[in-house]
Amino acid sequence: MNYVYFSEGTANAAGSAWALPAGNFMGIDSASATTAKLYFKPVVEIGPNSADGDNNDEILITFPNTGVAGNLNFAQICEIVCGAISGSKPSGAMTVIADEANGTYIAPLSGTVTITPGG
Repeated sequence: MNYVYFSEGTANAAGSAWALPAGNFMGIDSASATTAKLYFKPVVEIGPNSADGDNNDEILITFPNTGVAGNLNFAQICEIVCGAISGSKPSGAMTVIADEANGTYIAPLSGTVTITPGG
């Protein structure tokens, strides 16, 4: 099983950094001209205040404005992100997709990452 990694700016609070099974990836949706939401099958939440685990986990990623001439369009962003998530790697490998805390991203991603467990 391979994993993908995301982190928010601080990556020191619960839920601010995630390594998810790449096989849990469900899709990507345009949220604006500079952001997209990635959806993953839920990581089961356990505890008295948790959801029932039926909601998708969401990660909001940032990229250069798709409405600006010379920048990639949304279809190209999807191709890059989906390719990085599903790309062939040795079993157990982890691919960093968007690590805001350390400033590491697959190109052309950059900037803010927002993780929402159980959407």
